[in-house]
Amino acid sequence: MEFDGADTLFLSRLKGVKPEAVSIGLPVVARFAKTPSFKVTDVWFEPAYPHPPLPLEGEGKRGG
Repeated sequence: MEFDGADTLFLSRLKGVKPEAVSIGLPVVARFAKTPSFKVTDVWFEPAYPHPPLPLEGEGKRGG
């Protein structure tokens, strides 16, 4: 990840998107574990649009 206005990179996970759909400039949103374990896996990113956000880890599947 590279944040606008920052001059350092942030290595993190990207969930909810196929590898071939990832591109530079893909808008993403940060997601956080419902119960933090104070590990790097507490935060990940998902595509911001047009994909709906996935449930938080531990919340189970979305209905609908």
